[in-house]
Amino acid sequence: MITDHNIDQGKCKHCVDSVNVKNQLLMETKDHIHKIEALGKEEERLCRKYRNLSRKRALAYGYKIPTSIDKDVVKVDMIDNVLKQDIPNSIFSVITNNYYSSCFMIQTGLIELKTQCHQCTGKLGLYLNSAYGDFNYKCQCGEYWNFLDKTIWKDYKLNSRKILTLLIMFLIGCKAIEIKKLLNAECREYAPLARFIKKLISEYFIRSLPKFRGIVEIDESAFRSNKVRANNKIEKWVFGLYERERKLVYMEIVKNRRESTLIPIIQKICEPGTTIISDQWASYNKLPDYGFPHYTVDHSRFFVNPHSREIHTQDIEISWGWAKYEIRRQNRCLHDLQEHLHLFCWKRQFKEYQDKVTETTALIKGFCEIFKEYQTREKKTENQV
Repeated sequence: MITDHNIDQGKCKHCVDSVNVKNQLLMETKDHIHKIEALGKEEERLCRKYRNLSRKRALAYGYKIPTSIDKDVVKVDMIDNVLKQDIPNSIFSVITNNYYSSCFMIQTGLIELKTQCHQCTGKLGLYLNSAYGDFNYKCQCGEYWNFLDKTIWKDYKLNSRKILTLLIMFLIGCKAIEIKKLLNAECREYAPLARFIKKLISEYFIRSLPKFRGIVEIDESAFRSNKVRANNKIEKWVFGLYERERKLVYMEIVKNRRESTLIPIIQKICEPGTTIISDQWASYNKLPDYGFPHYTVDHSRFFVNPHSREIHTQDIEISWGWAKYEIRRQNRCLHDLQEHLHLFCWKRQFKEYQDKVTETTALIKGFCEIFKEYQTREKKTENQV
């Protein structure tokens, strides 16, 4: 029997077996570590593949070829079918089907069909992509691309269904969290498109705004942010005008409420001789000197002038309430407040409709006209360059 294992360890069978088992376990442990690392990499690859498949599934969600389209037709040029396709009256039916959304965008001019290949100048054909419900351009020269490519919508990396859904929800004033849930997308994915829509409407509103005439109500109001910064709430003063005849509204951020700031805005927006109605703020006292008949109501005592029921500022006051309500739903921090004010003033002209469906339809038609004008101006700019 071996008494000193430190000297005669190699002669002990139990020690030799223990060392062999130890070495074998170490080798197996290393193999398991390598396998775990390999499985981790495979898991990452499968997760990426799953995300891609989920994204593709989301693009094709709700898509179904309408029964009015023959299965053989999808293999031929679809231009005539798209232009003649009957669109459902329900907006929900349109935005939940990628095919109808694509047809709607083409028929309304949000997507301009191309007929000539940019490579060989040959004739292009429009073919249905049955996997996702949208369309692809094909040319005999071999060029092949999605119908959203080479358009302004390509930069936003959304399919036609999501583009149309975002457009409608943004126009009717939905909150960001509501848009996020319905689109099943992160804010960074759709926010750039929302900013583009807002900027497009803002620029159009300023270009197309007519001079106010007749009777115009004026007032100022403070917009305050819900979020606090450096123990102070953000506050911005806004000057507003309301024309009674055409129910037009204009609002502009001002640095102060002095006469030197407010009078030039009135001169810019109103025709000479326009009747102005306001409260008794001192900055308006010299309006008659600038050619504007001026009537006032003492808000410390009355909402309406007791000598004439027509002398009041109720319309602009109501506009303030709606403006603050709608803008805070989409812009709690008052970022880009001036563009949001332009957006509200543009949308306000559609409030004359009694029901929400008619109003939404008018908003969509109005934006389509704005976008077609934008495309025309962009073409002229490209031709000049």
